[in-house]
Amino acid sequence: MARCACGRTEEAPNDLPARGNFGRRLVGLVSEVRAGRVPLGGIARAVGAITGVRMAESTVNNIVARASDAVRPEAEGILRRVERSHAAGFDETQWKG
Repeated sequence: MARCACGRTEEAPNDLPARGNFGRRLVGLVSEVRAGRVPLGGIARAVGAITGVRMAESTVNNIVARASDAVRPEAEGILRRVERSHAAGFDETQWKG
């Protein structure tokens, strides 16, 4: 179950089918670990150790690309809202006025 900051929840179906594409839960997990800058090979080995599914580094890279494509419309929408805002701050610089 994933919970958004806005309060919505979404339950992913049972994942990692015996055959076919990887599902949303595994895609999310791999992407989250990759965002922490874990090397592709390390992620592939960890998935293999946990699930018994051998995975190439290129597969990990493709999974991350799939996740990126899935969230791109939302990320672009956020960027447009930020660009239209009257004020935006992105660092901890202090303003003494």
